[in-house]
Amino acid sequence: MDMQNNRRAIHSLAIFVRATIIGGLVFLLPFGIVLLVIGRLYAAARPIGQKLHELVFPNSISNLWPLVFSVVVLIAIAFLAGIFAKSGLGRRTFEWLESALLSRMPPYTILRQMIEDYVDGDRNLATSKAVAVVMVHFDDYSCPAFLVERREDKAVLFIPGAPSATSGSVAFVNWERVEESNLTPFEVMQSMRRLGRGLGIGKG
Repeated sequence: MDMQNNRRAIHSLAIFVRATIIGGLVFLLPFGIVLLVIGRLYAAARPIGQKLHELVFPNSISNLWPLVFSVVVLIAIAFLAGIFAKSGLGRRTFEWLESALLSRMPPYTILRQMIEDYVDGDRNLATSKAVAVVMVHFDDYSCPAFLVERREDKAVLFIPGAPSATSGSVAFVNWERVEESNLTPFEVMQSMRRLGRGLGIGKG
């Protein structure tokens, strides 16, 4: 009997460790992609920064100024990209990319809303309809979820996991089990990292 209990404990521990590692990798993946893109952009800006350094300080052998010029070039590229993104063509390009690819990935929608909430606060949350946090009630427990899609008879929900909120599950739930909440995606993401600690439950 003890051996059987030990096997169950080891099996449960293995499942927990595997799920935690996978959840951590999924959580880190978007940040890894961002770092990879920034690294590639910096590598592209580095030669330009080196040329600017040679033009402005032709006799300097400092390694600091090429780095500074490269960062300035990188910031300038980001600024120009931001201007393009605000243009009509840029908005149409991003909307097409988002609708065709990015919006099909729930972690992207959640992370985008979390970043928007972090940058713009309550004002942006009140006007954004990208993703809403709801409470879904099951027979003997309730949990927060992200409302991904509204259907006539069902709500398509992404139920976040812990410690990585991006490693969760998708559920089709009857509307009578779904309740509006005033929680923000940022609050849920932060609370999931703490295994739910500090998560307040409030109605909208």
